[in-house]
Amino acid sequence: MRIRDFLYTHLKKADFHERTLAFKLSSAAILVSSFALNANTQPKQNVTVIAVEYPPFTTALQESNGVAFELLRSALKQAPIELSADIVPPARAQRTIAQGDWCASFYPPKQGDLGSDFVPLGETIDITLVSATLQPNFKLYGGVPFTNKKVAVLRPSKEGELHQQLIQRGLELVFVESIYQGLEMLKKGRVNFAMGDKYSVASYQQNMDPTLEVALADAPLMSMPIGIFVNKDCETYSVLKLHLDAGN
Repeated sequence: MRIRDFLYTHLKKADFHERTLAFKLSSAAILVSSFALNANTQPKQNVTVIAVEYPPFTTALQESNGVAFELLRSALKQAPIELSADIVPPARAQRTIAQGDWCASFYPPKQGDLGSDFVPLGETIDITLVSATLQPNFKLYGGVPFTNKKVAVLRPSKEGELHQQLIQRGLELVFVESIYQGLEMLKKGRVNFAMGDKYSVASYQQNMDPTLEVALADAPLMSMPIGIFVNKDCETYSVLKLHLDAGN
């Protein structure tokens, strides 16, 4: 075979392989684009998220529904999920979760519940007693006499371990429907303490009354990470859990 014919034959083969490779790469790109297009255009499933009025984390007073909802939407931005906020009184939230007819909730199930997974979304919040008369960092343990004092707490459908702690300290429970309501009662002197945290107090001062002066106890009654509970029996559980885990 002449050198010219040899080169011509191999150049044709090389050109064929290059075109074949280019075709395969183009086909793969089209396939990936098709999957991405389908993912973006497929109908989204609506998931209702249970929460109580607890600014600035969960609230009906803001279009975004609060910091916790913003964190949740960010974690699920790639998921075929449309979120709806259901801000309800604490007792109703507790009752709905106990009945099992829910998918996602910022309000916790009863302690020891095995039917849901918790996915953290942000930092841990220290919830403690707030006072309008005591000095900042007043002692929660061994310092302040609590007997015959009133404390505003979120209304449950059934009292739990935290309520028993307060009762054992001699406190009388006054049930409220929101953190703001408890701080309002504290401001008016109707209770001696309110349950809260530094963020909810700052939110109240910013949005309701900048003149409110309060003090927080030196230790938390409970620490609670910002996160979402996902019901394992919900039909969107797998999709929610997959994207939440990927987003953290």
